[in-house]
This record gives sequence, C-alpha cells and structure tokens, in this order.
Amino acid sequence: MSRTASDMAATLIPVGALVPDPKNVRGNAGADLDELTASVAAVGVLQPVLVRPAGTAGTYMIVDGHRRFAAAKAAGLSEVPALFCKPASAGLATEVMLAAAMHKQLEPVERAQAFQRLVNAGLTIQKIAARTGYSVATVRDSLSLMTLPTEARRMIRDGEITATTGVELAKQVRQPGDAGAPAVATTRRKPPQWFSRTHQLAKELTCTHAGRSRVGGVACGECWEDAIRADERARAEA
Repeated sequence: MSRTASDMAATLIPVGALVPDPKNVRGNAGADLDELTASVAAVGVLQPVLVRPAGTAGTYMIVDGHRRFAAAKAAGLSEVPALFCKPASAGLATEVMLAAAMHKQLEPVERAQAFQRLVNAGLTIQKIAARTGYSVATVRDSLSLMTLPTEARRMIRDGEITATTGVELAKQVRQPGDAGAPAVATTRRKPPQWFSRTHQLAKELTCTHAGRSRVGGVACGECWEDAIRADERARAEA
C-alpha cells in the first residue's frame, strides 16, 4: 500500500486531534481491550496508527489503528505515533483499512460490508482482490453474505452458524441465470423465507436440544447448520 503513503516517518499526534472513521471496517474496538490498554499504559503505542487529514484543520481521520487509539485514550496517553496517508477517495480508504485488517480478527459480516462499500464505489471483484490482498474467491464468497437477510447475518455474527454455512445458504437461493453474476447485495427481488417451516430442509429437522431458542420455530442454530452441512455433502456426492 506504499502508493498511499506521503510520509513514512512516524509523527507524534495529540490523541484529541484523532477522529475515528465512522466507516471503520470493524464495527467496534472489541470487548477485549483491557490487555491492550494495560500494554499501552506500560510501554506506549509501539505500532503507529495510520491517518489522513480530516475535514477540520488540525484533525486527522484514523484509517487503521482504531483499537490502539481506543486503548491510548483509556490509558490516558496524550500523544500517539502516526503515519500519514492521503487516499484519493473514500473507497481507497476502505481498501487501506481492509488490507491492514488482514492479520486481525475481522468478523465475516464486517468484511462483507466493507467489500460491499467498494462494490458500491464502482470496483469489480477482481480489482477489490488485487487492491486488498484477498483472493477473488474470498471476496466473492464474502459478498454473497450480503444477499442474506438480516436474521441470517445476525446468526453469523453471534456464532449460531458459520460464515461458510452462510455462503452455502446464499448459493442455494440463487435464481436461474445468477451463476455467473457477482454476488452483491440487491433489492431487485424479495429474499425467500429463511430458517422457517417453509425452508426445504425444515421437514428433515428434529431438534431435541431443550432450553435453546428455536430459529423459525423449527430448530436451534446448531441443528440447522448440521442439516445444511448434510445436504451440502449429499449434493457434493451426487
């Protein structure tokens, strides 16, 4: 990503001059911030945050390093080291955040939403892959999660089903003629009923897990995923 850097020497910037990007690819700083805060309080911020000029003079938008920034604030630091970059567009800023987040625990739905923003900015799946370092298959599969209804994406966030299962669900409901089309979110057609008694696998489900919430009034999330996996294996064998 050296094409976006204008000065690779870290500079100390007041914490009060930093502004979190509202379009940060991570939805939050994470619940496990205590250990990072303790480390920052002891030795400071060792890895500079990546910033770009914000709308107000003297302020800087964080491109990468939101957790380090949050930890620095919690630890009471007055300054943090920073590197400057000047993305040509909001889309390029998202590319930088995605590339920087590759080694972090970026949640599947967060990544899908970030890829969708790049698609909305006019980038193709191939260009997204080339600019962020993800494979074309990863980008395509991640985008397919955006075709899922809100409840299905919530189940992925909560760990009730895996992202892999979400991708398989999205493939199951593709319309004829969609096979070669990019898997991007659309409002042109109404999504089918998901995880309900009308689902094609509902009649095969028998959930005996007492005390668990039944998704769609049929079965728990684990039983739904087991049925989807079994169906996937059967189709692969066929």
